[in-house]
Amino acid sequence: MGGMKYGYARTSTEDQTTALQIAALKRARCSHIYEDKGLTGASAKRPALSRCLRALRAGDTLIVWKLDRLGRSLRAVGSHDDAAQKARVIGEAEEMPASGVAALLGAARVWARY
Repeated sequence: MGGMKYGYARTSTEDQTTALQIAALKRARCSHIYEDKGLTGASAKRPALSRCLRALRAGDTLIVWKLDRLGRSLRAVGSHDDAAQKARVIGEAEEMPASGVAALLGAARVWARY
């Protein structure tokens, strides 16, 4: 049996809605969904994301609508390396498994050095 599926949704402003993100996370059968509202990608403080990352255990999967929900820059997303190893990105027309996310972030970290 696989681990738990955790979802994370974020909006940049209070007047935006996470409805599409939440609906997609529910379709992906996330058992727990964490949500930050009104926090830009540049903000380092994301309380719900922090709680979500603390909840992840070996074998669990973190699912996000788009990779930019974890951070605005490659460096910010890469700072969540543990989560990135367990992440799966979903969207209306695409899905990227954890191995693809990890490979993408590895390449991005190398590229960001230059």
